[in-house]
Order: sequence, then C-alpha cells, then structure tokens
Amino acid sequence: MDRVEINGVWYVKEDQQQVESIQLDPFYYHAYVVEDSEFVFEATKMIKDDGGYHDCLDIKFTDKRQKPWKEEDWDNIAWIRSVLDNEPESFNELPDIGPKGIKFLQAFLKHLKDKEWL
Repeated sequence: MDRVEINGVWYVKEDQQQVESIQLDPFYYHAYVVEDSEFVFEATKMIKDDGGYHDCLDIKFTDKRQKPWKEEDWDNIAWIRSVLDNEPESFNELPDIGPKGIKFLQAFLKHLKDKEWL
C-alpha cells in the first residue's frame, strides 16, 4: 500500500483512473417564450452543427390557472399551422384556454411565422 503524509495526516495514494472517452453528438436549442398570468408558451428549435435549424419545432404549453400547473408538448407542425390559420377543427385538439388564450397563442404563432420558424 502506497501512502503519503500531508501536514501530519497520512493518506492512501490512489491510482488515477482515466475517464472513458465516449463519442457524443450534442445539440442545442434556440427558444422563444411568451408568458402572461395564465399561460406560458415556449417554442424550441434544435440547432445543427452548421448553425442551421433542424426541421422540427416543439411548443411546450403550461397552464398556470391551476395548481399543480398542467403542461403539454406540441410538435405537429401541420396542426400548429392550422391553429394559426384559425381552422375550426384544429381547436378540438387544444386544451380549454378560452378566446383570450387562443388569441395569445395565435399571436405567438404569428411571431414564430414572422421569424420563419413556421
């Protein structure tokens, strides 16, 4: 056993182990978030290594009107666009957020479209 004394205290020397190298393929996100007293909408897009966007969009919806807060993830681009386009059948899939919540969501989706995320 190999030991070393430091400031009058003896320690056992340990062999330093190498951390195994693992090949990673990390990615990162850009996000837009809007929030009011009732709702949070957070849109994220995954970024490619070359700086471009992957062809995907995820919107995390948080309903703050009740405790605990209720969360949903939306990633169906066709459905998200239909909500923006005010197609009545698209609202069947939305949680009950009322007219004010729909206007807030549609304003957010318009922002995303203006930023070329939709």
